[in-house]
Formats: sequence, structure tokens, C-alpha cells
Amino acid sequence: MRPDSGSSTGGNPTELAIFDIDGPVTDPASRKIEDPEILELMLDFITGRGHIAYNTGRGNAIAHQRVISPLLARAADRGLNPEIIRRRVSVFAEKGAVTSFWDDGLGRWSHRIDPATVVPASLREEVTDLLRSDPEFQAYIFFDSTKETMVSVEMRYETAAPAPVPVTVGVFKSVAERFAAEARQLIKDRGYDGLEVDCTTIAVDIQCLGVGKDRGTRLAFDWLHRLGKQATQVHCFGDSGSDVAMAAEAYAVMSRGFADAAERVVYVNVGSDLTIDGRFQMQSFPDRYGRGTVAYLRTLF
Repeated sequence: MRPDSGSSTGGNPTELAIFDIDGPVTDPASRKIEDPEILELMLDFITGRGHIAYNTGRGNAIAHQRVISPLLARAADRGLNPEIIRRRVSVFAEKGAVTSFWDDGLGRWSHRIDPATVVPASLREEVTDLLRSDPEFQAYIFFDSTKETMVSVEMRYETAAPAPVPVTVGVFKSVAERFAAEARQLIKDRGYDGLEVDCTTIAVDIQCLGVGKDRGTRLAFDWLHRLGKQATQVHCFGDSGSDVAMAAEAYAVMSRGFADAAERVVYVNVGSDLTIDGRFQMQSFPDRYGRGTVAYLRTLF
């Protein structure tokens, strides 16, 4: 499926919140929603302001398990209409390679994999071999078997050692950068074309060129267009450099319909402090992760 990046105009007005999951929603260490207020504020956004798209490198099953299911459970506890909530939420997993949204006709969540985004099957075994080849990699990283289109490794919760200790984002970063460098060399040596390596806060993803947070953002606008909606404000939540592409792409799409698009797009940074040069607004809550998300969402109500 080719994202239609021209679908920003026309339709009933709504606001759009685009969330990366790891960091802005779930805690980087526990990978769980630690602050239940996030769910409350997301539901308030859905019922009072608009639609939510989860634009994540995570696999679709993990996104549903860790975010969608708790969100719907909390909606039920509050007596909210589940049909309304489901219709206003979507998932663009594996950076736009896998899409999922509520299908009224089928009465279930859709699940579509873009075959053009699937990396060569042989790469999985080669990356696993790379992981096993180095004691430090084994201590701090594990293979993420939930991915359907890319090959990923992830930060361990604690070291693989007789006396394990928690693995922090800071410790993981240097190990991940070295793993990413060796993965890039592996891709070059094996002659794989059309692939790239993306190092995020808690993972290293080997993916096809063309997937990314910009693609997920375009697909989110397409989803709204199919619903007959037009985004008038866009709030993008991220915690790493690659997440900034959400706001850059949102601005590009919004600028086709609004002369003041720069005032209508906000990037909310909740990870490490970044120097960002973009034609959009920015709110920064350095290293606050879910607490930063809560702090920003509170300002909307």
C-alpha cells in the first residue's frame, strides 16, 4: 500500500494525536504503562478532541497487548461506548509496515502487512548469529521475535548473568550503537540492498528503506481521510531522534491545507534532550517519558 500523502484536506474537523509507544506511553525499563493517568487522558482526548494513532516500531500484537487492551479496559470501567473508542484509534506498527484499525463490517481489528516492507528471511538467522557472537551483546540485548516485517533486537530488562542487574537506557545506548554498526557492516558484506539500521531508545531495527515514523504518519492521515475526517491540530509524541519525522511529515501534510500549518503541529519530546530544527511547534520534557506525556496532555484540558 502506498501512503497517500495528499489526504489532509476535506472532511469533518478533528484533532489527531500520534504516539510512539515505548517511552511516551510505556516505561522504557518495564515496557508497561506505569502512570494510569495516561489512559485517562487518552480517553479524554478521544471523547473530547479527536483521534489517536499509535505510530510505533513495535509489533502489532505487542501494541494491542500493552496499549489498546488496557485503553479499552479502562474505557469499559468508565462506562464509555467501546465502539466510539475503537473507531477513533489505530495502530501503525513496525513503522507503518503493519496496519491495524477497527473494521465495523468485520467486527474486529484489521491486520495488514505490506509485503514490500518484509526483509529477507535469511537476515533473521544472520542477526541472531551476530547477537550470539559477542558476550556483551548477549548480556544486554535479546532478539525480538514478535516482528513480522523487520528484524529487531531489544534492550534486556536485566543482564543475562548469574547475578543480574537492571539494564538502563544509558547503558544500553553504547551497546546498541556498536551492535547497529556491526549490523550495518553485515548488511554490506552480505550484499543486501534496500535496508537500513535504526537505533532507537530501547531497540535496534533492521528495516526496509521507506518504513519509518514518516510513513506511519502519512498512513494516519489516510486513515482519517477514509473516516471522512480532516485533522486541524496534530500532536506528535516521541522520545528519540527518528520520532521527529512524525512532526516533520505532519507539517508537510498539513501545509497542503493550512497556511498556518506550523502553528497546528506540535512535537512533544519526552526522551533525551534534542536540538530540533523544524517548521512546527515543540514542547520538551527531557527524560520524563510517560510523565512528560501526562504533563503535555493535561495542558489540553
